[in-house]
Amino acid sequence: MFTGVYFPGKLTFNFIEGLFRFKASITRLHYALPYLLKFTLFAPFIWLHHFRILFLKKGKIESAKVVIILGHWRTASTTLQKDLSRRMNYATCNIYSVIFPEHFTITERWLKKPMQYVLNRLGAKTEVHNIPMLLDDPGEEEIALTAAGSRHTPGRIFLFPKCAAKILDPDGKGKWIREYKKFCSVYLAHSGKNGMVLKSPCNGMFLPQIIAGFPNAKFVLIEREKSDVLRSTVKMWDLTNRRFSFHPLTKEDQLNCASSIYELFMQRLQNDLPLIGNRLVKVRFEDYVRDPEKCVDEIIKALSAINRP
Repeated sequence: MFTGVYFPGKLTFNFIEGLFRFKASITRLHYALPYLLKFTLFAPFIWLHHFRILFLKKGKIESAKVVIILGHWRTASTTLQKDLSRRMNYATCNIYSVIFPEHFTITERWLKKPMQYVLNRLGAKTEVHNIPMLLDDPGEEEIALTAAGSRHTPGRIFLFPKCAAKILDPDGKGKWIREYKKFCSVYLAHSGKNGMVLKSPCNGMFLPQIIAGFPNAKFVLIEREKSDVLRSTVKMWDLTNRRFSFHPLTKEDQLNCASSIYELFMQRLQNDLPLIGNRLVKVRFEDYVRDPEKCVDEIIKALSAINRP
Protein backbone atom coordinates (compact mmCIF):
# COMPACT_ATOMS: atom_id res chain seq x y z
CA MET A 1 0.00 0.00 0.00
CA PHE A 2 1.18 3.51 -0.78
CA THR A 3 3.57 5.06 1.81
CA GLY A 4 3.00 2.03 4.00
CA VAL A 5 4.53 -0.88 2.06
CA TYR A 6 6.28 0.57 -0.99
CA PHE A 7 9.99 0.62 -0.21
CA PRO A 8 12.68 2.39 -2.32
CA GLY A 9 13.27 -0.51 -4.73
CA LYS A 10 9.53 -1.02 -5.23
CA LEU A 11 9.03 2.69 -5.96
CA THR A 12 11.72 2.55 -8.64
CA PHE A 13 10.32 -0.67 -10.13
CA ASN A 14 6.79 0.74 -10.32
CA PHE A 15 7.97 3.87 -12.09
CA ILE A 16 10.12 2.06 -14.64
CA GLU A 17 7.33 -0.47 -15.26
CA GLY A 18 5.04 2.45 -16.13
CA LEU A 19 7.53 3.80 -18.67
CA PHE A 20 7.44 0.47 -20.52
CA ARG A 21 3.72 -0.25 -20.10
CA PHE A 22 2.64 3.13 -21.45
CA LYS A 23 5.40 3.30 -24.08
CA ALA A 24 7.21 6.44 -22.98
CA SER A 25 8.82 8.36 -25.81
CA ILE A 26 12.59 7.87 -26.05
CA THR A 27 12.96 11.64 -26.49
CA ARG A 28 11.33 12.20 -23.09
CA LEU A 29 13.07 9.52 -21.01
CA HIS A 30 15.27 12.14 -19.34
CA TYR A 31 12.13 13.35 -17.54
CA ALA A 32 12.36 10.18 -15.44
CA LEU A 33 15.69 11.21 -13.90
CA PRO A 34 14.30 13.39 -11.05
CA TYR A 35 11.98 10.57 -9.95
CA LEU A 36 14.68 7.91 -10.01
CA LEU A 37 17.20 10.17 -8.29
CA LYS A 38 14.86 11.02 -5.42
CA PHE A 39 13.93 7.35 -4.92
CA THR A 40 17.66 6.57 -4.67
CA LEU A 41 19.11 9.58 -2.83
CA PHE A 42 16.34 9.70 -0.25
CA ALA A 43 16.21 5.93 0.29
CA PRO A 44 17.31 6.11 3.98
CA PHE A 45 14.57 8.64 4.73
CA ILE A 46 11.99 6.52 2.90
CA TRP A 47 12.86 3.62 5.21
CA LEU A 48 12.63 5.92 8.24
CA HIS A 49 9.27 7.20 6.97
CA HIS A 50 7.94 3.63 6.96
CA PHE A 51 9.27 3.11 10.48
CA ARG A 52 7.73 6.38 11.71
CA ILE A 53 4.32 5.44 10.31
CA LEU A 54 4.24 2.55 12.77
CA PHE A 55 4.26 5.02 15.68
CA LEU A 56 1.93 7.69 14.32
CA LYS A 57 -1.30 7.90 16.29
CA LYS A 58 -3.60 7.47 13.35
CA GLY A 59 -7.22 6.52 13.18
CA LYS A 60 -9.13 5.42 10.15
CA ILE A 61 -9.63 8.17 7.59
CA GLU A 62 -13.12 6.71 6.99
CA SER A 63 -14.23 7.88 10.44
CA ALA A 64 -12.49 11.28 10.32
CA LYS A 65 -14.17 14.56 9.39
CA VAL A 66 -13.54 14.79 5.67
CA VAL A 67 -14.62 17.40 3.12
CA ILE A 68 -13.99 16.50 -0.52
CA ILE A 69 -13.92 19.28 -3.11
CA LEU A 70 -15.17 18.21 -6.52
CA GLY A 71 -14.45 20.23 -9.62
CA HIS A 72 -12.73 20.05 -12.97
CA TRP A 73 -9.24 21.45 -13.36
CA ARG A 74 -9.15 25.26 -13.60
CA THR A 75 -12.24 25.93 -11.50
CA ALA A 76 -10.46 27.60 -8.54
CA SER A 77 -10.77 24.38 -6.55
CA THR A 78 -7.22 24.79 -5.16
CA THR A 79 -7.98 28.26 -3.80
CA LEU A 80 -11.21 26.94 -2.30
CA GLN A 81 -9.25 24.07 -0.78
CA LYS A 82 -6.92 26.56 0.91
CA ASP A 83 -9.74 28.79 2.16
CA LEU A 84 -11.87 25.94 3.52
CA SER A 85 -9.01 24.14 5.27
CA ARG A 86 -7.88 27.40 6.91
CA ARG A 87 -11.35 28.45 8.06
CA MET A 88 -12.33 24.99 9.28
CA ASN A 89 -8.89 24.28 10.79
CA TYR A 90 -8.69 21.05 8.80
CA ALA A 91 -5.55 19.48 7.37
CA THR A 92 -4.92 19.53 3.65
CA CYS A 93 -1.82 18.06 2.04
CA ASN A 94 0.76 20.69 1.18
CA ILE A 95 3.05 21.00 -1.83
CA TYR A 96 6.01 19.64 0.13
CA SER A 97 4.20 16.38 0.90
CA VAL A 98 3.11 16.18 -2.74
CA ILE A 99 6.70 16.49 -3.99
CA PHE A 100 8.06 14.09 -1.38
CA PRO A 101 5.20 11.74 -0.45
CA GLU A 102 7.68 8.95 0.26
CA HIS A 103 9.34 10.61 3.27
CA PHE A 104 7.56 13.85 4.27
CA THR A 105 6.97 12.66 7.85
CA ILE A 106 10.75 12.55 8.32
CA THR A 107 12.15 15.38 6.23
CA GLU A 108 9.51 18.13 6.33
CA ARG A 109 10.63 19.37 9.72
CA TRP A 110 14.21 20.16 8.62
CA LEU A 111 14.24 20.22 4.80
CA LYS A 112 11.18 22.32 3.96
CA LYS A 113 12.49 25.61 5.34
CA PRO A 114 15.88 25.66 3.53
CA MET A 115 14.18 24.36 0.39
CA GLN A 116 11.69 27.24 0.57
CA TYR A 117 14.58 29.69 1.00
CA VAL A 118 16.22 28.41 -2.19
CA LEU A 119 12.93 28.55 -4.10
CA ASN A 120 12.39 32.14 -2.97
CA ARG A 121 15.87 33.14 -4.07
CA LEU A 122 15.31 31.53 -7.46
CA GLY A 123 11.91 33.17 -7.85
CA ALA A 124 10.33 29.76 -8.42
CA LYS A 125 6.66 29.63 -9.36
CA THR A 126 3.95 27.01 -9.56
CA GLU A 127 3.59 27.56 -13.27
CA VAL A 128 0.10 26.14 -13.60
CA HIS A 129 -1.19 28.86 -11.27
CA ASN A 130 1.52 31.42 -12.09
CA ILE A 131 2.14 32.28 -8.43
CA PRO A 132 5.24 31.96 -6.19
CA MET A 133 5.86 28.37 -5.10
CA LEU A 134 5.10 28.11 -1.39
CA LEU A 135 5.65 24.63 0.00
CA ASP A 136 2.90 25.10 2.60
CA ASP A 137 0.29 25.88 -0.06
CA PRO A 138 -2.26 23.13 -0.82
CA GLY A 139 -1.35 20.29 -3.14
CA GLU A 140 -3.35 17.49 -4.75
CA GLU A 141 -3.33 14.01 -3.29
CA GLU A 142 -3.35 12.55 -6.79
CA ILE A 143 -0.12 14.34 -7.69
CA ALA A 144 1.45 12.85 -4.55
CA LEU A 145 0.52 9.35 -5.65
CA THR A 146 1.82 10.08 -9.15
CA ALA A 147 5.08 11.50 -7.76
CA ALA A 148 5.63 8.25 -5.89
CA GLY A 149 5.21 6.16 -9.03
CA SER A 150 1.88 4.62 -8.07
CA ARG A 151 0.75 2.09 -10.67
CA HIS A 152 -2.95 2.73 -10.02
CA THR A 153 -3.44 6.49 -9.77
CA PRO A 154 -5.52 8.25 -12.45
CA GLY A 155 -3.07 11.14 -12.05
CA ARG A 156 -0.84 9.31 -14.50
CA ILE A 157 -2.79 10.89 -17.35
CA PHE A 158 -0.40 13.85 -17.16
CA LEU A 159 2.63 11.59 -17.56
CA PHE A 160 1.10 9.37 -20.24
CA PRO A 161 -1.73 11.37 -21.89
CA LYS A 162 -1.95 9.14 -24.97
CA CYS A 163 -3.05 6.33 -22.65
CA ALA A 164 -5.63 8.42 -20.79
CA ALA A 165 -8.53 6.13 -21.74
CA LYS A 166 -6.77 3.13 -20.22
CA ILE A 167 -5.61 5.03 -17.13
CA LEU A 168 -9.11 6.41 -16.48
CA ASP A 169 -10.82 3.03 -16.80
CA PRO A 170 -12.77 2.57 -13.54
CA ASP A 171 -12.05 -1.17 -13.43
CA GLY A 172 -9.38 -2.12 -10.94
CA LYS A 173 -9.46 1.17 -9.05
CA GLY A 174 -9.84 -0.58 -5.70
CA LYS A 175 -6.05 -0.59 -5.25
CA TRP A 176 -5.96 3.13 -6.03
CA ILE A 177 -8.52 3.89 -3.30
CA ARG A 178 -6.51 1.87 -0.79
CA GLU A 179 -3.38 3.86 -1.69
CA TYR A 180 -5.32 7.10 -1.52
CA LYS A 181 -6.77 6.34 1.91
CA LYS A 182 -3.37 5.30 3.22
CA PHE A 183 -1.75 8.56 2.12
CA CYS A 184 -4.59 10.61 3.63
CA SER A 185 -4.48 8.66 6.91
CA VAL A 186 -0.73 9.19 7.25
CA TYR A 187 -0.95 12.88 6.37
CA LEU A 188 -3.84 13.48 8.76
CA ALA A 189 -1.95 11.80 11.60
CA HIS A 190 1.18 13.77 10.72
CA SER A 191 -0.78 17.04 10.83
CA GLY A 192 -2.27 16.36 14.25
CA LYS A 193 -5.69 17.66 13.18
CA ASN A 194 -9.06 15.93 13.36
CA GLY A 195 -10.37 16.73 9.88
CA MET A 196 -9.10 16.95 6.33
CA VAL A 197 -10.02 18.73 3.10
CA LEU A 198 -9.30 16.62 0.01
CA LYS A 199 -9.08 17.97 -3.52
CA SER A 200 -8.18 16.13 -6.69
CA PRO A 201 -10.11 16.72 -9.93
CA CYS A 202 -9.80 13.03 -10.81
CA ASN A 203 -12.12 12.23 -7.89
CA GLY A 204 -15.07 13.53 -9.89
CA MET A 205 -14.62 10.68 -12.37
CA PHE A 206 -14.62 7.95 -9.71
CA LEU A 207 -17.37 8.94 -7.30
CA PRO A 208 -18.59 5.38 -6.52
CA GLN A 209 -15.08 4.45 -5.38
CA ILE A 210 -14.59 7.73 -3.51
CA ILE A 211 -17.91 7.41 -1.67
CA ALA A 212 -17.15 3.82 -0.72
CA GLY A 213 -13.67 4.78 0.48
CA PHE A 214 -14.81 7.86 2.42
CA PRO A 215 -18.34 6.97 3.59
CA ASN A 216 -18.63 9.87 6.07
CA ALA A 217 -17.32 12.57 3.74
CA LYS A 218 -19.18 15.73 2.82
CA PHE A 219 -18.75 17.18 -0.66
CA VAL A 220 -18.40 20.63 -2.22
CA LEU A 221 -18.83 20.94 -5.99
CA ILE A 222 -17.47 24.05 -7.69
CA GLU A 223 -18.67 24.67 -11.27
CA ARG A 224 -17.51 27.03 -14.02
CA GLU A 225 -18.59 27.82 -17.57
CA LYS A 226 -17.43 25.14 -20.01
CA SER A 227 -15.77 27.54 -22.47
CA ASP A 228 -13.70 29.17 -19.69
CA VAL A 229 -12.71 25.80 -18.26
CA LEU A 230 -11.59 24.42 -21.61
CA ARG A 231 -9.63 27.53 -22.57
CA SER A 232 -7.72 27.44 -19.29
CA THR A 233 -7.34 23.65 -19.32
CA VAL A 234 -5.74 23.63 -22.77
CA LYS A 235 -3.09 26.03 -21.44
CA MET A 236 -2.54 23.70 -18.49
CA TRP A 237 -2.10 20.71 -20.80
CA ASP A 238 0.41 22.64 -22.88
CA LEU A 239 2.45 23.45 -19.79
CA THR A 240 2.33 19.99 -18.21
CA ASN A 241 3.09 18.33 -21.54
CA ARG A 242 6.23 20.40 -22.00
CA ARG A 243 7.39 19.92 -18.40
CA PHE A 244 6.39 16.42 -17.30
CA SER A 245 4.83 14.26 -20.00
CA PHE A 246 6.49 11.18 -21.46
CA HIS A 247 4.19 11.52 -24.51
CA PRO A 248 4.83 14.63 -26.63
CA LEU A 249 1.55 16.13 -27.85
CA THR A 250 0.83 18.52 -30.68
CA LYS A 251 -1.40 21.55 -30.08
CA GLU A 252 -4.25 19.65 -31.71
CA ASP A 253 -3.59 16.64 -29.50
CA GLN A 254 -3.71 18.85 -26.42
CA LEU A 255 -7.06 20.33 -27.44
CA ASN A 256 -8.50 16.87 -28.14
CA CYS A 257 -7.15 15.54 -24.85
CA ALA A 258 -8.57 18.43 -22.83
CA SER A 259 -11.96 18.19 -24.58
CA SER A 260 -12.32 14.41 -24.30
CA ILE A 261 -11.35 14.32 -20.62
CA TYR A 262 -13.70 17.21 -19.87
CA GLU A 263 -16.61 15.37 -21.52
CA LEU A 264 -15.73 12.17 -19.68
CA PHE A 265 -15.46 14.06 -16.39
CA MET A 266 -18.84 15.75 -16.80
CA GLN A 267 -20.58 12.57 -17.95
CA ARG A 268 -19.38 10.50 -15.01
CA LEU A 269 -19.90 13.33 -12.52
CA GLN A 270 -23.51 13.96 -13.55
CA ASN A 271 -24.29 10.24 -13.61
CA ASP A 272 -22.87 9.64 -10.14
CA LEU A 273 -23.75 12.83 -8.24
CA PRO A 274 -27.06 11.36 -6.98
CA LEU A 275 -24.98 8.80 -5.03
CA ILE A 276 -23.88 11.58 -2.68
CA GLY A 277 -27.44 12.32 -1.60
CA ASN A 278 -27.86 15.34 0.67
CA ARG A 279 -24.15 15.57 1.56
CA LEU A 280 -23.40 17.91 -1.35
CA VAL A 281 -22.96 21.70 -1.41
CA LYS A 282 -22.72 23.44 -4.80
CA VAL A 283 -21.02 26.74 -5.59
CA ARG A 284 -20.44 28.70 -8.80
CA PHE A 285 -16.92 29.76 -9.73
CA GLU A 286 -18.20 33.23 -10.58
CA ASP A 287 -19.80 33.67 -7.14
CA TYR A 288 -16.69 32.43 -5.38
CA VAL A 289 -14.21 34.74 -7.13
CA ARG A 290 -16.60 37.69 -6.74
CA ASP A 291 -16.75 37.40 -2.94
CA PRO A 292 -14.61 34.53 -1.59
CA GLU A 293 -15.14 35.26 2.10
CA LYS A 294 -18.93 35.40 1.85
CA CYS A 295 -19.00 32.28 -0.32
CA VAL A 296 -16.81 30.31 2.10
CA ASP A 297 -19.05 31.40 5.00
CA GLU A 298 -22.08 30.05 3.14
CA ILE A 299 -20.32 26.79 2.30
CA ILE A 300 -19.28 26.18 5.90
CA LYS A 301 -22.79 26.96 7.12
CA ALA A 302 -24.27 24.52 4.58
CA LEU A 303 -21.72 21.82 5.49
CA SER A 304 -22.55 22.25 9.18
CA ALA A 305 -26.22 21.65 8.44
CA ILE A 306 -25.47 18.28 6.83
CA ASN A 307 -25.88 15.29 9.10
CA ARG A 308 -23.16 12.71 8.74
CA PRO A 309 -24.53 9.33 7.62
